[in-house]
Amino acid sequence: DLFYSTLSPAQAALMMYGIAPPTPKETVRLLDEIFVKKEKLLEKKYVDILERIRQCFKDIEHGKIKEVTGNEVESLIQDAKKYLDRIKKLFAVIQKRKDQQSVVEAYDNCENLLKDALISAGVKASSSENGLKVLIKAREIPESTLKMFKQIKNSRKNSKKLEKHEVDKIRKEARSFSKS
Repeated sequence: DLFYSTLSPAQAALMMYGIAPPTPKETVRLLDEIFVKKEKLLEKKYVDILERIRQCFKDIEHGKIKEVTGNEVESLIQDAKKYLDRIKKLFAVIQKRKDQQSVVEAYDNCENLLKDALISAGVKASSSENGLKVLIKAREIPESTLKMFKQIKNSRKNSKKLEKHEVDKIRKEARSFSKS
C-alpha cells in the first residue's frame, strides 16, 4: 500500500504535465528527467525516496527481502509523507502553469476569432479593439463584447497573478465572447 500510495501521485503529476500514464519503473525515470533536470520543479531527493520505496516493494515481492524491521517501516512511512507533501506542492505549480497557459490560449482564440469576424464583415481597423468598436457601432455585435475583450486582454497580461477563480471567470468570458 505504501508503494502505491506514493506512486499514483507521481503518475498523476506526469499525466497533468502531459505525459501518457507511465509504468511504475518509468515513473521514477520520468520524474527525474522532467521535473528534476528539465523543469527544475522537484528536488532529486524526492525521486530517490520514490525509487527506494519502489525497490523495497519489488524486493519484498520477489522474495529478496523476507523481513522488514519496525525502524525500516517507520523510515519508509516518514519518507513517504515527505514525498507526498512535496508532490502536492508540485501539483499546485503545474496547475498554476496550466491556468496561465489557458488564459493565454483564451485570449489568442478570441483575437483570432475577432480578426476572422472583421475580415468577413469587410472591416479594416488599426487594432482588434478598434475593429470591435466598428462592429458594435454597426450593431453587428452587442456592446458587452468590448468589455469582455478588454477583460480577456488584461488577464493575458496578468496571467501569472491570477487566482483559480479568476482563470475560470476568464474562460467563461472567452466562451461568451466567442458566442457573440
